[in-house]
Amino acid sequence: MKRIFKTIISGMLCTAMLLPMATMAQGTTVTSQEDMEALMRNKSCDYVFEIARYIDSNYIIGTNYERLIQDAFRYMFVTGDTSFDGIVNQMFEGLDKYSDYMPPEEFQSFLTDLTGNLVGIGVIVTASRAGLLVHEVLPGSGAEKAGIVRGDVIVAVNGESILDMTMNDALNLIRGEKGTTVEIGFLRALPEVVNTVSVVRSSVSNSPISETKVLEGNVGYICLDSFTENVARYLDPILMDFDDKGVKNIILDLRNNGGGAIEAANVLADRFLPEGRFVVLHTKNEAQNEEYFSHNKDVRYTLAVLVNESSASASELFSASVQDKKVGVVIGTETYGKGVAQTVRSLRTGGGIKLTTALYITDGGQDVNANKVQPDIYVENKKTVFDEEAAGALSFSVFPKEGDKSEETRAMENRLYALGYLDEADDVFDSETTHAVRWFQITQGHEAFTGEPTFQTIFDLNNIEYDERMVEEDDQLSAAISYFQNQSNGEKR
Repeated sequence: MKRIFKTIISGMLCTAMLLPMATMAQGTTVTSQEDMEALMRNKSCDYVFEIARYIDSNYIIGTNYERLIQDAFRYMFVTGDTSFDGIVNQMFEGLDKYSDYMPPEEFQSFLTDLTGNLVGIGVIVTASRAGLLVHEVLPGSGAEKAGIVRGDVIVAVNGESILDMTMNDALNLIRGEKGTTVEIGFLRALPEVVNTVSVVRSSVSNSPISETKVLEGNVGYICLDSFTENVARYLDPILMDFDDKGVKNIILDLRNNGGGAIEAANVLADRFLPEGRFVVLHTKNEAQNEEYFSHNKDVRYTLAVLVNESSASASELFSASVQDKKVGVVIGTETYGKGVAQTVRSLRTGGGIKLTTALYITDGGQDVNANKVQPDIYVENKKTVFDEEAAGALSFSVFPKEGDKSEETRAMENRLYALGYLDEADDVFDSETTHAVRWFQITQGHEAFTGEPTFQTIFDLNNIEYDERMVEEDDQLSAAISYFQNQSNGEKR
């Protein structure tokens, strides 16, 4: 159910942000061991020593100060590189895969992912041969105020074409300081007509929830892509709507959710878990162990949590806690198995580090790092080869349009779904279908991309080779729906 164009956020469970201390001179040339030893004695290396001591004191898996300094010494002597980035990065090379040094630009991007807040024009895009296709315009953003809508294709920034740029280079042009203006050139229907608007960059908040709806049987569905610190802002209105509709059963989709901030896991605990402790973070110094609690005195919902092999960290912590507290079931396959937490520390250089400083154990004693999360109901999604005959025949004389529910719509949607342009084939030509058709037209290089099927659209859909195309059935979601149906039937008996 997750949209394929959503950015998947780094999977880590984070704790506190710490303050920087000092900085180090860069670019010194090393010509001998004597030079190296003099450099290591120089106060310009104080910051490297400080970081090494911090790692030694807090890294939970095990290392020591002397080894870290030896690694730095050896690296400088062998490579001649005495840059701060090079030395600190080398010290982290010998640590676990979750610990990392990030130079300034990478660190700022990481913080944006973790908080869900950024400065920009407020659009979610994907690259296409025609430009950056706008999949979503965030409410209240500069893009919305300037009139940019879903389906527009950004082709120029400040008068400069982005068609030959990488996606990251194009996005870097679009981003900038809060309150500044950027000129955005975009296409709406025809390639030869470029519209240009001035957009004011502003702080925007990206929702970690990609989909929510009420399914048959009054079952709520929430797809949470990541555990960002702004999750309460988006989750609470959904739960209020569910309450108004009398929703008591909720499917929480954490598949492919790589985790995020422990504060976000605590938000979910406060909404779904009963009052009390739900996790303990064990650190190198037991006196610094941290406990996290739910303050929920009114447990209103029963959960079916969907997980898979890419559900990690905070996703696993929350799923295991649902099992511990018996407020629902976990459905899917066993999870990734990341039961360690990282502390994020900003550096005065503008970069930052994240260091594995804790092992978390749920209140019920589950060690996710050792055992992963084992689902209560094990279900694998089956993949089958796309069956063109079963999908229905495409018509070259009747072109479906928005609002239709027809055999022609079904045949077209089934193919768009198999190709990855559509999240769900429901046989109804709605706004999602229009967007999928438009996306297909853009990627195929059609002269017009209005989202309305044409002879060329149907021709191209018909001539794609589907022999190797695999379609995944969402058996895990079906199992969650069946679980609640069975619960309801059991209550009636």
